[in-house]
Amino acid sequence: MKIEKIKNQSSPRLLLFFDGWAAPPELFRNIDPEMDSDYWIVSDYRDLSFPESLSSYAEVDVVAWSLGVWVAERIGSTCHARWNKCVAMNGTYCPVSDALGIPEKIFQGTMEQLSDDGMRRFERRICGDRNTWASYRAFPPRPLSEITDELRFLYHEITAGEKGSSFSWSKAWIGTGDRIFPPENQKRAWLERNVPYAEIESPHYCFHTTRQWNEWLEK
Repeated sequence: MKIEKIKNQSSPRLLLFFDGWAAPPELFRNIDPEMDSDYWIVSDYRDLSFPESLSSYAEVDVVAWSLGVWVAERIGSTCHARWNKCVAMNGTYCPVSDALGIPEKIFQGTMEQLSDDGMRRFERRICGDRNTWASYRAFPPRPLSEITDELRFLYHEITAGEKGSSFSWSKAWIGTGDRIFPPENQKRAWLERNVPYAEIESPHYCFHTTRQWNEWLEK
């Protein structure tokens, strides 16, 4: 796991963003937190160690995307922090699931067919259109060997891990055009947890529409 401290000025609050699988963290470096908030990006889930202390922050907000939702819940259940608003975006706490996440055959198929061409097809699916894909591809992709190890590690941990969690989500955002996490599965998952959700007209990669996290946190 990597933690990139984009803004680290001993602010009273922290915005902690959990990236999705394989996405270059550079995509999210220029998104602005609120003035009184530091901003860190968490990525590269080839292990689940979280070496940083959050105890100095009066409040910690979380935005988690895709498989980062599961990682955020795993970290949030064990890491001491004063959690404030925690928002899940196009992901669920049970990401390998025919009913609550990505159907298992599709998840396994993605692992088995990882290649440069396969990743380009995957990126087109998550972006939805050519313009969004072009902006996504503006940053170099992570090495194929790295993201292969990451996905295999995540699959093992997700399918072997405990299903329960003490972590609480404030809200979930569901993209109506999500072709990775079926929207109906996302709805079912959050209804099961009694987490309020809202639908947005967006593909799986939903950050092309905003550059300010507080737009997601405040709505």
